[in-house]
Amino acid sequence: MKKKSGGALPSAQLSHTHAYALAVSHVVNSLREAYDSGSSLNLSTCKQQASKRYHLQGIPRVSDIIAAIPEEYKHKLLPFLRQKPVR
Repeated sequence: MKKKSGGALPSAQLSHTHAYALAVSHVVNSLREAYDSGSSLNLSTCKQQASKRYHLQGIPRVSDIIAAIPEEYKHKLLPFLRQKPVR
């Protein structure tokens, strides 16, 4: 049995990782567009639609969405994404 060089991910896992990144990017772009236009956006619905569009098994995590927000929008969008602490 041969080892894969460089620790490369299997193609199925790579495609899942790529789809997840695209879904997070889709949510971030939707948030930016809604903020710029001054319209409201249901974050849960947006995450569900992105998950369905990119054929994910789960929905993108808020922490991943926060990490993907560009620096110039972080101070604008973080108040909308903060969640209450869980015990």
